[in-house]
Amino acid sequence: MAVIPLLSLFLLWLTFGCTTQKNNVATRFYHELTSHYNLYFNANESMKEGILRVKRSMAEDFTRILPVFPEDNQVAMQSAAPQMELAVQKCLKLIASHSITVSPTRKSNDSEKYKEFASRGEYNNWIDDTYLLMGEANYYLHDLHKAVENFNFILHNFSTQPTRNPAFLWLARCYLVTGEQEKALEIFQLLERDGTLPEKVKRDLSLVKAGYFIGKEQWKEAIPQLKQALRYDMPSDDRGRYNFILAQLCRQTGDADGASEAFKRVIKAKPPYRMVFEAKISLLEMTQGNDGSGDQTLTRMIHNGNNKPYLDRIYFARAERALQSGKKEQAIADFRTSVAASADNNSQRAASSLALARLYFEESNYRMASCYYDTALSVIDPGYPDYETIVSRTNGLLSLVRNLDVVGREDSLQRIAALPEKERTDYIGKLIAKVV
Repeated sequence: MAVIPLLSLFLLWLTFGCTTQKNNVATRFYHELTSHYNLYFNANESMKEGILRVKRSMAEDFTRILPVFPEDNQVAMQSAAPQMELAVQKCLKLIASHSITVSPTRKSNDSEKYKEFASRGEYNNWIDDTYLLMGEANYYLHDLHKAVENFNFILHNFSTQPTRNPAFLWLARCYLVTGEQEKALEIFQLLERDGTLPEKVKRDLSLVKAGYFIGKEQWKEAIPQLKQALRYDMPSDDRGRYNFILAQLCRQTGDADGASEAFKRVIKAKPPYRMVFEAKISLLEMTQGNDGSGDQTLTRMIHNGNNKPYLDRIYFARAERALQSGKKEQAIADFRTSVAASADNNSQRAASSLALARLYFEESNYRMASCYYDTALSVIDPGYPDYETIVSRTNGLLSLVRNLDVVGREDSLQRIAALPEKERTDYIGKLIAKVV
């Protein structure tokens, strides 16, 4: 007869003997072990898979300040909804199957430590982590009501556990989305008064605050928050992203040196190729237009087959440099090439079209200005910067061009009418011959 190993017997006893209606060392060990390495692990992996899918598939708009948290994009997150829903289901199953709320078997030793332990409402140490994970998944599903419930549950029932501070931060992010700014600010102030925050929480607090200021277009206030966050440890891709946003903010506020240094740190961090490419292009844009080496670099990039999807961006950068050195005609030519090359990149198509429209408008070439304003308007949404101004300018130019056409037609008709009859007849005959 085969001898069953002692460990196997122990595991069988745990499987069939442990219920959540008993609270002792064995039941706690079993339910915490199976919570952590089964349902919680699978739920966490599902959520990570969804976030990774969004980050890989989402098209970044480098013509605008990048969001601190790209996964906050509700439209992009729809592609990860199945993974988030699975994570929520796993979390609910874990709580239902492994939550231990019955009081433990009393010991004869009624020490203060034991009394504190016995007063707990939950005895599975993974339940609060599960509520935090479920809240995050609900946040990504944009089910903010449930997410707020999950985070508040942690704050009310696990106020002394390490999940408290992350729950506060996620709650603040919920309030920022729902427009309850004052509640988010109260959480920021509460956490800032806590001198015992772990470094990860300090980093994430700075990032959430940076996102808050960027959302309010308070660029100068967001810069120190990003600088603070970058002092802490983080994955290289995140370091590249936050340095890129910092560079954009510095550039927006006129700090060219700060922007240049941050773009260099982006390249050093080696994030995805597109971000490195944008950092290099931005550095070239910031150099003087009469710097011949910069133009040569852009020309080499144009001829590099790997950059074919980004030709619209390269020509835009070359046009910007041409403008800096007063070469308006070359700038117009490169902007036009950029628009023509923007087949799939609507954000760049809009930026190049608007640059062209403004140049033509300055030259009083209202017909061409109207065309390119109209092109830009066809690919932007109401959230685009100065959207109302662009709409107003487009409509005004369309009306102006129509009036100019009427004036031009009337002038032509009056000029023809003033001709002697024979000349007028011959002129009309030639027009008819061209049509026929």
